Amino acid sequence: MNFMYEVKTTKSFQAATEALIEKLKEREFGVLYQVNFKEKIKSKGLDFPTNFEVLEVCNPKQAKEVLEKRIEVGYFLPCKHAKLPIG
Repeated sequence: MNFMYEVKTTKSFQAATEALIEKLKEREFGVLYQVNFKEKIKSKGLDFPTNFEVLEVCNPKQAKEVLEKRIEVGYFLPCKHAKLPIG
């Protein structure tokens, strides 16, 4: 089972993050939480050299539709999207 979707870019990590958030907005998704693990781990006094960020996103209209059909799906919402640059 492959749970990874990968797109390569020449954008900087910050620019790629901003572009991804804009594309999510275009599709009516909002970012609920944004966690930068490199910075989070660094704040604990540890070195983590790789940029790795998780965006927790949700489309409220789609969530409502799904929850009205199967409330149990709420255990799996919102979806999480992680990204890290390759190369």
